[in-house]
Amino acid sequence: MTYDAYGTAVKIADGAYTQTTQSFQFEKGTIGNTNFMAIAANSGNKAGAMVAINEMLSPEIQADRYDALKVIPVLDNSKLSKEQKASFDEVELGKGTIPQDELLSKRLPEMPAELVPIIEEIWTEEVAGK
Repeated sequence: MTYDAYGTAVKIADGAYTQTTQSFQFEKGTIGNTNFMAIAANSGNKAGAMVAINEMLSPEIQADRYDALKVIPVLDNSKLSKEQKASFDEVELGKGTIPQDELLSKRLPEMPAELVPIIEEIWTEEVAGK
């Protein structure tokens, strides 16, 4: 199992999964993990870092990541121009995928970071340790 939204399509294309493999999501919700970028408190070039982060969040870069890496974009589609929306609509996600709008309709928010160590401890005890 994975929370990689389009990992099934990538594995089908690579031949690791059969052509009939299908993705699914739970009715009560699904994890919506995203990647993060941050600027270190002691950064020597905060302005440059902000420019780089803003560029990564641009519709053009997000559309390219969506196409090339098959990751869910982290922008608000309702704020895009018609041309920008078209660049996302043209992306072929591959076989066995769930459409982005359906994925996002059941997406749960990220859990607070302070819960991660507790979950890791329970995982270690209850899953890895058995």
